[in-house]
Amino acid sequence: MAETLGKNIFLVDASGLKQQILGKEITLKEIQIIRKFPDALIVKMESRKPLAVLAWQNKNFLVDQSGFVFSQDLSNQPSLPLINILEYQKPILGNFVDSEVGKAITLVSILKDFYLPVKAITLEKNLSLTVLTGDHIAVFSTEKSFNLQASTLQLILRSSKINQTEKIDLRYEKPIIVNE
Repeated sequence: MAETLGKNIFLVDASGLKQQILGKEITLKEIQIIRKFPDALIVKMESRKPLAVLAWQNKNFLVDQSGFVFSQDLSNQPSLPLINILEYQKPILGNFVDSEVGKAITLVSILKDFYLPVKAITLEKNLSLTVLTGDHIAVFSTEKSFNLQASTLQLILRSSKINQTEKIDLRYEKPIIVNE
């Protein structure tokens, strides 16, 4: 970036500069470079916003809504949902997660849209995701619509008059509710 100082703004390779900055700082999601006449460049940067924390073998990684792993620094982060991916591949900084882990990230986003709190999600090898929401445990199928399962969960939680901890299994046509 130093090589652009004092350079004619018409000679600056804006896309190359953008790629150079994004390559050095993976916490940035987007960069916009605007030429301001007669002699200035305005650089607008948008940081990645963490959606969840990926937990893999006692290591934690921040991941955004697109599934991009961008940090291991969890300081100054609000309480984020924890996604346990113990049996899966190690997340790599600067890369996207694999499709199976991506399903858990999608589910966190959908549950957030439904105003359902998520404390933790565990990816299971049997095509299910176990979600801890407040005082309840919900089991989601990765092969069914997450939106449909989330709306079903929301309906069950609204109409539930049971104050005890419940396990709600949404993998079946008729959800199974277990009172403990």
